[in-house]
Amino acid sequence: MEILVVGAGIAGCTAAALLGWADHRVTLVEHDPAVREGGSPVHVRGGALPIAERLGIAGLLREAETGVDRAEFVDPRGTVRATARLRTSGDDVEIGRAELNRLLLEQVHRVAQVVSGDGPRTLTELPDGIEVGFERGRPERYDLVVGADGQHSQVRRLGFGRETAYVTPSGIMIGAVPIDPDLVVSPRVVRTSHTPGATTIIHPAGGHPVGAVIVREEEPDVADDPAHQPSREERMAILEKRIGRRMRPWHGTDILEAVRRSPDAYLDSIGRVEMASWSRGRVVLLGDAACGLTLLGDSGSVAMTGAGRLVDALSRLDRPGDLAQALGYYERAHRPEVEHHLRGVEKATKRLLPMTRRAIRRRHRAVRFTRRV
Repeated sequence: MEILVVGAGIAGCTAAALLGWADHRVTLVEHDPAVREGGSPVHVRGGALPIAERLGIAGLLREAETGVDRAEFVDPRGTVRATARLRTSGDDVEIGRAELNRLLLEQVHRVAQVVSGDGPRTLTELPDGIEVGFERGRPERYDLVVGADGQHSQVRRLGFGRETAYVTPSGIMIGAVPIDPDLVVSPRVVRTSHTPGATTIIHPAGGHPVGAVIVREEEPDVADDPAHQPSREERMAILEKRIGRRMRPWHGTDILEAVRRSPDAYLDSIGRVEMASWSRGRVVLLGDAACGLTLLGDSGSVAMTGAGRLVDALSRLDRPGDLAQALGYYERAHRPEVEHHLRGVEKATKRLLPMTRRAIRRRHRAVRFTRRV
């Protein structure tokens, strides 16, 4: 089949590489001109490890592991209040998001065409395919369009309708950015500081340290048109206001300044994406476009396993008319794992952003008691 994959994140790159190795003719298109640096590290485990083996990158993943095995919880002055071991095993690889993206994209370049700085503008169903009109390129016909273009998916908007129908604001905003290595206390230790409604994190990330500030938004909103999403300046103002209100916890000022200056900073509100169906006609959604899991460290693994299940489902195609059946099989195979992780989002949010000083003290006591997180 002639397949267009939109979005060169973890989900899109995994799908494009697997589809290419399966002898489909694949084009991967990404709106951004280059892979973004930074982003919180992700775990590759469970069903994602066999996918890495299929792509021949499992050994490279282990070579690029962050090596982090301990967490320290500090107060806004930097005093350590609790320490715990991180749950790690040979079946759990933690790697920087950008590094995983690079490894996957290298595989895509071997088997597919990659186009940067462009994206879909229109989707038009044809009797024997789907025509995609691009922002910069000429229209092209495909047998299938895979939307792996994130929480604010343009493919979802064009193929399924307005964003507000599928995205519910979580009330959380994240700024994550590469930071000065001098802020890292140890290459094996991730440090976290909580104040009510705001969290600061410094992660060594295998020599490519990342800082993050996470806050509660007062009036979260979702815009239907990607062109009308809050500007970077508006998001930055929200982040600064919320952190400032909480006396700029441990290294919050340093990370805010890095987010402000860096073109590679991730800065966005987080929404929960829920859809009754991930496919319509010749359009199918994958990763955060179908089921937002950005808050969870497992989001990388879920994206990779979803891509694997989509490609395996397409391998069942005997005739072009079986496409709807194959896409339904992909969804039935993958949705139970997604729903399992979505059920954990609320608990993860409470752990990530305790809203009172009492909740912060309870969090520290729980860590000291279990000695594991």
